[in-house]
Amino acid sequence: MDSTGHLAPCAAWSQHAADLAAPLVGELQEWPESPTMDSLVADGYLERLVPGVFTPPDVLDTAVRRALLLGAAIGQELRRHHVIAGDSARWVMC
Repeated sequence: MDSTGHLAPCAAWSQHAADLAAPLVGELQEWPESPTMDSLVADGYLERLVPGVFTPPDVLDTAVRRALLLGAAIGQELRRHHVIAGDSARWVMC
């Protein structure tokens, strides 16, 4: 748990994942979905992780970082049994 009593990002996966995710959380930016945000994503200034959560593309340089940022973007809804699959897995690995 963090100092506010919330689970640390990615703690549902493991304490190790939470430790790795902690310094990356500051890279997440929450913005309402809008045509402006769509343009910023299309122009490569931001990457959409989940609806309404974005990050600069330069922090997505490794598969581990992409997986951790995806878990952190899911936030409190992340559960121990959740896995990265399908299009999300392709995005993390490629």
